[in-house]
Formats: sequence, structure tokens, C-alpha cells
Amino acid sequence: MRSKRERVPGLGHPAFRYIDPRAEQLKTLAMETGVWGEMCEWYEAVHRAFIGQANKPEMVINEVGMMGAILAQMDFTPAEMTGLAVISTLPGVIAHISEEMESKVRIRTIPDDQVSYTSEVKDFSADFLQSGLTQS
Repeated sequence: MRSKRERVPGLGHPAFRYIDPRAEQLKTLAMETGVWGEMCEWYEAVHRAFIGQANKPEMVINEVGMMGAILAQMDFTPAEMTGLAVISTLPGVIAHISEEMESKVRIRTIPDDQVSYTSEVKDFSADFLQSGLTQS
């Protein structure tokens, strides 16, 4: 069981309440192209149950959750879904970079007093062994 303060992937957004227009556009496209189906309906039912149980009617299905439901409906594997999600974020990343370069003002900053840097060389050999991955 999740604690009251823990985030649930695919649900909620800091700016959108009750409806995420990006998720709604994805749903509309899925319905128009015949992709909407049982898996998507199930995800919406999970969302309805969650907001009812948590008493948070303002919590939306966000675009990531909607995309996950639609891609699951299309029989993509979790690994393929992750790749497609990453690819779908690239236009936004490129737009942010372009804005920052044109305006000479960084959009996202972390104040220097909130970070620390080190030149220490890290040895990740034990982590690689534990994970079962091989070092190249």
C-alpha cells in the first residue's frame, strides 16, 4: 500500500487539475484511429478508483499515463514503451535548449549553494557485479 504522500506514476500533474489537455488529445487520437480499447478503459477505471479512494477528484491522468495505456493497448513491450516515451520528449528538450541559447538565460537552474562537486574518481565495479551487467 502506498503512503499518502507518495506519487503514483501516470497520475497527477503540478499544473493541471481535473483534465490534462495533452492526455485528452492522446485519447482523442487513439479513439479516432481505432487504437482505444479495453486496456485504455481499464486504466481509466483504475484512475477513477484511485481518485475516489484518495478523495482527490482533481488528480488527472497525465500524458505519460495515457501514453502508457495506449501503448499497452497496442501491445508494445515495457522496454519499447520506455524508448517511445523518451523519443517523445525530445522535441520539448530541443525547444528548451533553443530558448535557452537564444535568450542567454538558463531556464532551469540549481543555485550553487545547493550543489557540491567533486573530482573524486568513482569505482563502479562492485555495482556492475551486483547488477549482473558487464563493464565495457
